[in-house]
Amino acid sequence: MNFKQMAWAEFSEKYCTRQECTPEQLAQKLRDRQKKWNPEGFMLLECQVMDSSYLGELTCVGYGGDATFRKPPEQPVSCRGLASDTAVVVGLLALAEIPPE
Repeated sequence: MNFKQMAWAEFSEKYCTRQECTPEQLAQKLRDRQKKWNPEGFMLLECQVMDSSYLGELTCVGYGGDATFRKPPEQPVSCRGLASDTAVVVGLLALAEIPPE
């Protein structure tokens, strides 16, 4: 599957608009996750279950390195293990795109 690579501006705007987070807070969160799990990059997952209270919710998850996902999944996944939060990858972010501290 061909996932959309996003620049920081697009990735952070999409996430922060919906998740009540500033781009600076998101960058710090991703830098912290990078130190802990050494991922190859981050993916943006969007819940698309129409009858779910999670509909439209976005989640940033690392892939590769020591992260749970070795690569972005091509099928819908659930980060919480609930059918109601099944999400799909809507974009990828390279580590180099994350602003430095």
